[in-house]
Amino acid sequence: MRRTAETAEIFRPELLAPAGNLETAVAALSAGADAVYLGLDKFNARNRAENFTPDNLARLIDHAHQLGRKVYVTFNTLVTEPELPEAMTALAELARLEPDTVIVQDFGVPQLLRRCLPQLPVHASTQMGIHNSSGVREAAKLGIKRVILERQLTLEELRRIAAESPIELEVFIHGSLCVSLSGRCLLSGFAEQSSGNRGLCRQLCRRLYRWENGEGFPLSPRDFIGLPALPELSRMRIASLKIEGRLRGPDYVFPVVAAYRKAIDALPKATPEAAAELARVISRPADTGTLYGFSGRVAPEIPGIFGRRVGRVETVVRRGMRI
Repeated sequence: MRRTAETAEIFRPELLAPAGNLETAVAALSAGADAVYLGLDKFNARNRAENFTPDNLARLIDHAHQLGRKVYVTFNTLVTEPELPEAMTALAELARLEPDTVIVQDFGVPQLLRRCLPQLPVHASTQMGIHNSSGVREAAKLGIKRVILERQLTLEELRRIAAESPIELEVFIHGSLCVSLSGRCLLSGFAEQSSGNRGLCRQLCRRLYRWENGEGFPLSPRDFIGLPALPELSRMRIASLKIEGRLRGPDYVFPVVAAYRKAIDALPKATPEAAAELARVISRPADTGTLYGFSGRVAPEIPGIFGRRVGRVETVVRRGMRI
């Protein structure tokens, strides 16, 4: 967007989009994302996504850089002691491909990178659990360039952290929420030996549960929409606004990115059109999460899945059902 005297002082955060595969990444960039984030087949908190091979990642990095955009690679699971050599090999391969950033969860990874691969910039994943200005300062001491803050923070907390931060901050702006604190849930690992901290979350929070007098979705949060807070986040000079959704395809990512692109470009003005576009995207019922204070994000009456209701099952028989 061409800057004028009227807009010169407006800070426009980076718009960061999810990419579970190459098609979605290209769609996100086409819709106006400044950067995309993605994972390879291991050390990645979204192992259920299609994800990227090194060849596809190289192609995407080349394409994005030709457009003047960026590619961030997630390395955001815990790394066990026996995995350290394999992790170092994977990081060396990433360094060869030259992504713009590596997003990490394990506190040991930034130290490995600083010592052996200092050319790779590091961002702290939301799963690193940083939620105050003291944590941000400690991250800066590790050489981390940006902290992705936890998602349960209020605008007032964000304002205080931003005022004290010596490095860039990133916050989630849209998408699914976790019933736990930014994905550090033990339920899937305990019940099905599939830890979310190892990229294997089975999303037990989204399942239907039955009890003596009823049934519902008592662990399933609403989705998150941060669009109303966009002007305030701009005033705080939050470096990047992140859309969640590496398990979703281009039919979701493209319109969401396009709506936020429109809203960011229109700052400081409000854009009712962007809100209307987001309302047309298939997702769970959404609210502003904890930005304006905790108001109870779990909605037991709302199905954990997302979609549009098109019918009701009346009866189930041996070879099918009546709808």
